[in-house]
Amino acid sequence: MLVGCYNAADKPIIEDNLPRANSTVAELKRDIGRGTDRIMEPITLHGRITSSDEEKNFYSSFMVEDLTGAVEVMVGYPTLFGLYPEGLEVALTIEGCAVTYTRGVLQIGRLAEQSSLYGIDYLESRERVDEVVHSGISVEPITAKDIDIRNVTPDIYGRLVRIDSLTLVASTSIDTLTMTLDDAVWRGTALYTDPRGDSLTIYTRDYATFAEKAIPHTLRLVTGIIESGEYDGHTLYNLKMRYESDAVAY
Repeated sequence: MLVGCYNAADKPIIEDNLPRANSTVAELKRDIGRGTDRIMEPITLHGRITSSDEEKNFYSSFMVEDLTGAVEVMVGYPTLFGLYPEGLEVALTIEGCAVTYTRGVLQIGRLAEQSSLYGIDYLESRERVDEVVHSGISVEPITAKDIDIRNVTPDIYGRLVRIDSLTLVASTSIDTLTMTLDDAVWRGTALYTDPRGDSLTIYTRDYATFAEKAIPHTLRLVTGIIESGEYDGHTLYNLKMRYESDAVAY
């Protein structure tokens, strides 16, 4: 995990007229490689924030989605939901930034040091964040995209999605031989299956406010950010919730 923290986070600059977009997320993905690239052209994206760290399941970054895809902006300081709330319209001017894929999600930040295990790091200062992220005045949360697990494709990684009818199969929060699924909590990785037998994991940070809450055995629907994940040596799709209320039990 990348770690970064700035002690002060003043209110962002609100702009009545955002910089005009000259690219979509899909076009950006098409033009870059699969490794770590430095953006050398004046590229501007438009979208709305779909994540929230209010319940601490996201840390120091937020997701931005347009009609074609989503990116993760590596901001670098905590407690972002008051500054960049879910649904906020933003423009991203990413010239000079580095981009790379992590868990299948395109991340935008700064080029990491050569000694780093990661291709990119958090943006280096609040001043640099303000150069990259332009906040509009409109706040209108995006409606999650309804999907089936078997229809997930890499082009929707990072997007806000909604999946229904899931049954709990296993949880990494069960850490003794005497524990059962009745003892499972959100903390860690939960394995669910849908009625077709397709599998999905749901990951919850140890620091999430709902990490120690009991996890439902069956979900009528769940909403979150979709990405690539792994469970017990198998590559699966993973969902990351914003709020405990993103999971709706029967």
